[in-house]
Amino acid sequence: AKAKSPLPSWWRLCVLYFFFQKPVGINNLGRKEFLSWAEFRDVFDRWCKKNKYLFKIKCYKTLSRTDSTSGKNTKGVKYSFIQLVCKYSVVNQCSFELLPPCQANIIVQAGPQHDRLIVIHSELDHNHEIVEEAFEQLFPRFMLKAKPFLFLEMASNISKQFLTLNDLQELVQESYDEEASLRDLLDELTLIFGKDPKVKIKLLFYPDTAEVEGIFLMTSAMRNLLHRFPSVLYIYQTMILNDDFYLYTAICEDGNQKGRTCGYFITRKESQTPARFMVVSLMQSIPEFVKYSIKTVVLHANLDELDLVETLLPNTTILMSQAHALKLLQSRIREEKRSVQLKMKKIICNLVFSSTNEKYKRNLRLLKATASASFLDYYLNEWHLHKESWVACWGLQDPRCKPLPHPAMPRPRQTLTQCT
Repeated sequence: AKAKSPLPSWWRLCVLYFFFQKPVGINNLGRKEFLSWAEFRDVFDRWCKKNKYLFKIKCYKTLSRTDSTSGKNTKGVKYSFIQLVCKYSVVNQCSFELLPPCQANIIVQAGPQHDRLIVIHSELDHNHEIVEEAFEQLFPRFMLKAKPFLFLEMASNISKQFLTLNDLQELVQESYDEEASLRDLLDELTLIFGKDPKVKIKLLFYPDTAEVEGIFLMTSAMRNLLHRFPSVLYIYQTMILNDDFYLYTAICEDGNQKGRTCGYFITRKESQTPARFMVVSLMQSIPEFVKYSIKTVVLHANLDELDLVETLLPNTTILMSQAHALKLLQSRIREEKRSVQLKMKKIICNLVFSSTNEKYKRNLRLLKATASASFLDYYLNEWHLHKESWVACWGLQDPRCKPLPHPAMPRPRQTLTQCT
């Protein structure tokens, strides 16, 4: 049965540009050393004021005491890596300026003994001018000693936690110099909170950057559905949104065995354990007594991730989606000789959807007679030993609750708030 729930357009807002620039040489700033962060900060602010430059922190990494061999000056040095980029490294889409993004950037790194900061790269050729009045107005916000890394520190603190409206408002307030896509996303999430104060939202940021790795969303209506129908929970990878992101959807099964959407998770493709993160977030969103009513969880995830989820829900049956099992096995078949690939695909399909133990054994004999020794070794050691987790006769007939179909592309004017 199909889960009737509109797909929000908010994934577009999640796609942030990777704009880490490669070093292009040292010029007039030079390879200067500083004995502390405070020294660098003061010198850098004076230098920016003199030259009328506006730089902002793109990313940084804190220097921990364990990073230092002596540990004496770790607190003073404070950071092992800092990258500063020009304020105009991001083009304002609303502006009529035709200039490309400014490439000016500076990289500062802790020395080998972590007892000083060293400027290891500087590209200071700006492609724009700034009038003195505008500089005087903007400069106080861009001084390193004014609010150093405030947005990045806030992002780090709230990452993977449920957001409050106050969290979002503070992020919006401090995001004025971040990319437009991130600001738009924060505005949309704020509007959702206005419509649904009980919504559950998590923002995942990459460590030490303002770049979004994933977003979890569960409206109060979705949470009520999981309260009412907790027995069977499906987590599917329902869409490939673009080159960077996947959409995962949590679906519960109502009294008529129809799929009902109870959560969304948009995450980058390189995310290692998206199903586990979604299970954790769902469990944190519901009362304890509802968790004990969850009898079966079906995941679009590999066997290793199934094991991780089993440790979270030891009294729940954890299964792999048969569609996902078929996908993984058929991808491995592509390594076999072309002459046997089609026959092996049919055998694997019959193995996955075997309705009885006898049918499974019969199909296994066919596989042994057809597959190469390497594939058979892979199958017997990786899959056969765990057949109760993915073969139809030992679990739920998949799909009792089909994943969401690929919906039509939302109209450009449609917002996340309207969709949810």
